Amino acid sequence: MNGTMTWEEIQAELDRVVSGPALIDALLDRDDFWKSDERCVVRAAVYLHEQGKSAESIRVIDAVNRREQPLPPKAKMLLRYLCGDALHDVGDFFGAAEVYGEILKLEPSDIAYGNRGLAYWEMGEFQKALDDYLEAVKWNPLNAIALRGAGEMLIKLDRPAEAACHLEAAVKLDPKYGPAYRALGVAYDNCEEWLKSYQALKHAVEINPEDKASAAGIAKIERLFDLA
Repeated sequence: MNGTMTWEEIQAELDRVVSGPALIDALLDRDDFWKSDERCVVRAAVYLHEQGKSAESIRVIDAVNRREQPLPPKAKMLLRYLCGDALHDVGDFFGAAEVYGEILKLEPSDIAYGNRGLAYWEMGEFQKALDDYLEAVKWNPLNAIALRGAGEMLIKLDRPAEAACHLEAAVKLDPKYGPAYRALGVAYDNCEEWLKSYQALKHAVEINPEDKASAAGIAKIERLFDLA
């Protein structure tokens, strides 16, 4: 159609932004970009985020919102999630928590609760993070990531025995979930259940040999019991 950009033309402009020499403003100022298929506009924001340009992705989403582009409900929700993820990537955890809060008012889900929980975690709001992770588990008891998040927060709140219960559930659901095994090792260490801690940390290192934190925990227990 005349007066519109194809996805190939849009992607070429986006690639110039990704490679460095161009600014996203040039594309956002083009009327033919905004007259393009709505899927191309959404895809542009997604593409930038996938290419590691989260700040530019946010610029596109903000421009979509300012222009009040008519989008289908699913596309609008996709952009909300994308905005939350991108804000998290650029370190705006307060902004990310606000976006996920808006999503939860419209469409509660374990993913949205878990994402907001992660934002609260990054801000050091451990009780709020725990509350959200527990809500995520209520919505989806099979969400191993939310179970691990709840366990991590319980450790930070000095409730290691409760943490271990959630983390045991996480690794049962996903036996290859290295970070959950590492957290489980910490929880058991805080409970002074050394053997269980040692076993969990060993699992973490088996899954990821580059896990230095788990390796340090193993070394600590080996020194404690003269096993080194």
